[in-house]
Formats: sequence, structure tokens, C-alpha cells
Amino acid sequence: MTSRALGVAAVFLGCGASTPPPTLTPTINWFTMDTGESCVHAEVACGAGNCAARIDNRCRAPKTCELTIQCVCQAFTGESGEARSHARETVPAGAKFSFRAHAICSDGEVFATHAESVGCH
Repeated sequence: MTSRALGVAAVFLGCGASTPPPTLTPTINWFTMDTGESCVHAEVACGAGNCAARIDNRCRAPKTCELTIQCVCQAFTGESGEARSHARETVPAGAKFSFRAHAICSDGEVFATHAESVGCH
């Protein structure tokens, strides 16, 4: 190899070795939601067709909590509709617990998903 070819090869090799590839970690946005009980705190995060709830039951008794979600569905024909789902779990007194609800769009794809409510009693 000529000295010029060695210099070009060194530049390419040096560029690849010194810069690690970027890592892509999704950002999860957790939102506080009212549960209807002052001693039960809830945070919810949603993605395509799913919402997860993190429940912190600071009460002296178990509480049953229900997460209700809604998806906006976009059909391949251009029409839109909605799908709803809910999940219910009983959280022991003084415990932290996580659960999720999943909604399925029967026609088309999920356009948006949001949590409607978290109710505990």
C-alpha cells in the first residue's frame, strides 16, 4: 500500500473505533392520576394499545383499583373509531403494585392511546 492509502485507511479505522454507536432508549412519560382515594397514588404511562399503572397503596386496607383506557383506531379505509379496555387488581395495604390494560383495534391500527381513569375503592 502507498502511504496515502495507509493514511486514508487509518482515518476510516480511527473514525469507527473512537465513536460508539448511539443507544436508543425510549422515554417513558409517567403521569399522576387521581384514584378517588387520598391514600392511593397512581402513575400511568401509555404506548400503542397499552397503558401501565403503578399503584402505591398507602392505606391501612387493601384497595381494588381499575384502570380504564381508550384507543383511537385508524382503519385502512380512512375511517376512525375507538376501542376501550380495562384491568382490575387488588393491591394489599402498604404495597406497591403494577398492572396494565391492553386494547385491540379490530379494524386498522392504533392511532393514539390514553388512560381515561384509575379508580380505587
